[in-house]
Order: sequence, then structure tokens, then C-alpha cells
Amino acid sequence: MENDYGISHPEVLKAIRSTNLKKVKSQRYKNNILRNKESQSSYNAYRVKISLVGGSDIIFREMIIPTRLNFYEMHLIIQIAFGWSKKFYAEFLNDNYVIRVYSEDTTGETKKKPVLLSSYTQVDAFLSELGTVSYIYNYKAKWHHKVELVEFISKDEDVYPEIVDYGGPSPIEQSEGIEDFDRLHMILQDKNNPEYKKTAEFARLSNYKIRYPKSAINRKLKRIFSKQYALTEFNDEDSKSGDK
Repeated sequence: MENDYGISHPEVLKAIRSTNLKKVKSQRYKNNILRNKESQSSYNAYRVKISLVGGSDIIFREMIIPTRLNFYEMHLIIQIAFGWSKKFYAEFLNDNYVIRVYSEDTTGETKKKPVLLSSYTQVDAFLSELGTVSYIYNYKAKWHHKVELVEFISKDEDVYPEIVDYGGPSPIEQSEGIEDFDRLHMILQDKNNPEYKKTAEFARLSNYKIRYPKSAINRKLKRIFSKQYALTEFNDEDSKSGDK
């Protein structure tokens, strides 16, 4: 009827209005992931898409990551992939749990959810069963990342974290969050803007990259994850310095 007359039956409209489209989309996503999982007799890697939420630009990094990672290692991967260099507190979240990156952190998500520690919590169960998890870096700036499972992968060779696709600019870490970054990035696109010179200097001091250094980042990821043991907050020497 709609194709012929441009109208819908009242019951159809009623059903559409009562449908939780967000829930339907989530279930469809889970069904697709489940079919992909069942098609793989064995898998040793995931393809994931990590996106910064809320900006005017679509900023994402699509990656291959090995299975059997802990959430501290997932934290390191996101840090390197997005160019975060400060040691601010961070946490992973879903509807049921908070996973703190640092054991001394008591300042993050305050809703009454069980709190787990990243070094002792495996990524596999969360990604393979739920398909998605959020990651918040720097509670003041609230850089919100969405980690989505795209595909289960079986590879013959050893698997190291690797960026396979990306989009959007590199964020400016010293900005006050995604909205402030949008403002600064817009200024950087216009050299005639009266604030351009000051903003460009601020971006340079914040380790801002005009071109995304994919190859260099992949080399760094392979070097770090070539170790024959799991990385945790407690054996990562870099975690012992910097701001929190």
C-alpha cells in the first residue's frame, strides 16, 4: 500500500512506533556476529572497529587484534592507535560491569556496577559474547570510544595488533574533549583564521599528527606485543610514570 499510495496501514504504523529500533539493530548485529563465529571452526583473532563518539568527524581505527588479550593490553592498543600519550585514568564499560585500567583508580564510573581490574579480566568473553564495549579515557575530557567486534578471523601465522583501516583526523590530546577538538580542528583547516597560528602551535605541542602514521604505529604495536608474556599494569614499566 505504501508504494502505491504513500500511506501505511494504521496497525503497521502502530507496530513501527512501538518497536525499539535501537534494540532491533543491536540484535541484528549480534545475529550477524554469531553467524560469523559459527562459520569459523577455530579463530585466533578479531577484527574490531574503534570509534571516537560524539565528534563532527567520523574518527575510527579498524584493527586486527589477537584473542586472549586482557583489558590492560586492550587499553595499550587503543592508546597507541589514537595517539594518546598521557597516563590518565581510563576504564571500560558495558551495561553490567566497570573495568578499571589502574588498580588505584576510585574516581571513575560511580553507578552501582561490579568493578573489575583490567589486568585480570580477559577481553574474549566480553567481545565474543556481547560484541561491544565502551572505553573512556581521561575522565575530565571524557574521550569516549566505542569498541565493536566486526569479525572472527582465523590466521595461520602469529597475530599482532595491526591497523588495517582508519578514518578521520588524529585527536589533539590536550584539548578538553571531543567538542573542543572539533573547534580546534576546524581552525586548523583554515590558515586565514585569526586563531590559526596559536592553534597550530598548541596542536604541535600536543603531539598532533597531520597525517596518520599507520605504518609506524603498526611497527610499534608489533614490537610491544612480541613479548612472550601478557602485559599488565604491574609489569608495564611505562605505567609507573606520568599523570593520572
